Parts: sequence; C-alpha cells; structure tokens
Amino acid sequence: MLRHGYVVLADRYIFTALARDAVRGCDHDWIRNLYSFAVLPDITFYFDVPLQIAVGRILAGRPVLKFHEAGMDLNLSKDPTESFQLFQ
Repeated sequence: MLRHGYVVLADRYIFTALARDAVRGCDHDWIRNLYSFAVLPDITFYFDVPLQIAVGRILAGRPVLKFHEAGMDLNLSKDPTESFQLFQ
C-alpha cells in the first residue's frame, strides 16, 4: 500500500518482533538483518502502560495468553500470566 501512495497505520510493526527476538537472546545484528526488508516508518509512537493495565487489557480480549506471547518458551514461570509479566 505504501508503494501506491497510501498512508498506512500499523499496530506494532517490526519493533515488537525486534524486541521479542532480543529478549530471547538472538544476536542483534542477525535480528537487524532478518528484518532489513521492512520500510522504516516516518513516525513511531511508544506507549508506556503500567504492566497490570496491559495484562488486564489483553486478558479482557481473550481468556488465555498465547504460549509465545506469554514467554512460556523462556521458562520464566509455569503460570502464563506471571510468565507474561516477567517477559514484559
């Protein structure tokens, strides 16, 4: 859509993947190369939301956190909600 002149608003974009890969211990140069195809945005907004509010919003939309979303693959906690909080 960008190539056709449209304005594109994207939730998360590549920055979520960059952060999650870095937290999982992936090499930073490898991560940058992996996502090098992505067009950099003209503007990016980061929202600083208290953890409990973020957890509440996510759980209000769906009753169960996804395995990787909760960081369960990192063995931070056996409880998905606690794992998510530690992962964040």
